[in-house]
Amino acid sequence: MEDELRPVTALFVDIVGSTALGERLLPEEVKALVGECVTHVSGAVEEFGGTIQAYQGDGICAYFAVPAAHADDAERAARAALRIVEIVGSYCEDIRAPWGIERFNVRVGINSGPAAVGSVGMAAPQAVALGDTTNVAARLEAAAKPGTVLVGDGTAQLLERRFVLEEREPLAVKGRARPAGVAAPPRSARRPLGRPDADCRARRRACTPARRGRRARPRPRPDRPHEWGGRARQVSAGRGAEP
Repeated sequence: MEDELRPVTALFVDIVGSTALGERLLPEEVKALVGECVTHVSGAVEEFGGTIQAYQGDGICAYFAVPAAHADDAERAARAALRIVEIVGSYCEDIRAPWGIERFNVRVGINSGPAAVGSVGMAAPQAVALGDTTNVAARLEAAAKPGTVLVGDGTAQLLERRFVLEEREPLAVKGRARPAGVAAPPRSARRPLGRPDADCRARRRACTPARRGRRARPRPRPDRPHEWGGRARQVSAGRGAEP
């Protein structure tokens, strides 16, 4: 993969409560429970066209738009996040009584924006997307409450015509001069996703299809015309929205 700067959507997922399992269960039991959950999470990401970049213990890092981009990558990531919360919620109910586990869930963070995309590694090179966009997505995941999704302002701008967004207070990120914008979980989209495109180079601009066939570009902030910044929001279902 050639190095390039382009829009991506990063999604981070962490399983909440897995550490406590190690104190009361055998290692093989922890592996079975957490491994099954991670498998469900990975399946939801791949179902919507995302790519798992890394398995991080009891969590994952995934990209939408790497290696292949789509015009609706932010929407794909949001819908994958909602599916993850739904699937893991059902999984938690399944294991609650047999295993006596009360606190087991996931939290998800999503952010969209420009990132440096390329390959790293020698023996088995991997595609990565590095930069502020990915860093903020990871911090949003850490700040999310169990069973919820937080999206950054870059993602919120791309979702606002398809999802109802619940705005949250800006998030102070360690090592970052400006706070990150935040919004809460997308609940539903107003249209089905299109089929993945085999060749998407001509459409690598991050955008969400707007009503009546038009496309809405992400809007930069008036005070910083070259920056995707701002406040994060939480997303919820709008009236009449399809599940």
